[in-house]
Amino acid sequence: HRLYREQCDTMTENKNSSTTMSFTTNIIRNKTHSILEEQEEEEEEEENSYENETNADREQELKDEQTWKLLIQIYQNHVKQLELQKKTES
Repeated sequence: HRLYREQCDTMTENKNSSTTMSFTTNIIRNKTHSILEEQEEEEEEEENSYENETNADREQELKDEQTWKLLIQIYQNHVKQLELQKKTES
């Protein structure tokens, strides 16, 4: 009778410890999973912000380029006008 009870106690302990183990393992898995998800989200946000910055940089470069072209055109027109003025004066 005593042997049977000891065996039952041992089985219960084993069952509890394995339950505890799997419970702990699940908690660790869940935490690890959520940490990995957070890291992935952060990486995506970084990529998106980098793309946005790159797009903004490209847009700014295009605007700068257009501005320079316009300035050069204005300067060239001004030079042409001065040349025409000189010709008409002489």
